[in-house]
Amino acid sequence: MHGLSESVVRARVALGDVVPKLARRWLADGSLCGYISHVIYIYMKPDLDTLSDGTRRHMLALLQVEPELCVCEMEAALQELQPVISRHLALLRDAGWVTSRREGRRMYYRLAALPDWAQLLVRALAEGGVVPKALSASRSRLERFDGRPVRLTRRAS
Repeated sequence: MHGLSESVVRARVALGDVVPKLARRWLADGSLCGYISHVIYIYMKPDLDTLSDGTRRHMLALLQVEPELCVCEMEAALQELQPVISRHLALLRDAGWVTSRREGRRMYYRLAALPDWAQLLVRALAEGGVVPKALSASRSRLERFDGRPVRLTRRAS
């Protein structure tokens, strides 16, 4: 196909059914790089831009090692105020990184069902992408936190 690499041809075939006509024209005239960044920005979930903040990366690493946490547990672990924690968690939820559930007055958060690349990234955050000493300190504060709620429903595994 006009000297294009096999990966470009595969991209055209794979994206052909999901892209608007304008994007198909971008592919046809060879401006694939600009198009791919456009597709990643619009269609990729979870959104990588959300991880530009260290607190949000720390939260994901913590949720990788603790399957589910409520806002008050995040407050204790990260030593941040509730409005700050809630705002970061809302951004992570809207970007597709975490899911939430309400139990009484509490909101509980866990990692969302993530694609393989995102699971790998979150594991990497927990295994050294977030400063190990900081993650360890957060886990220690969480273990010492006396206000940990008793969950009424089963945790999802």
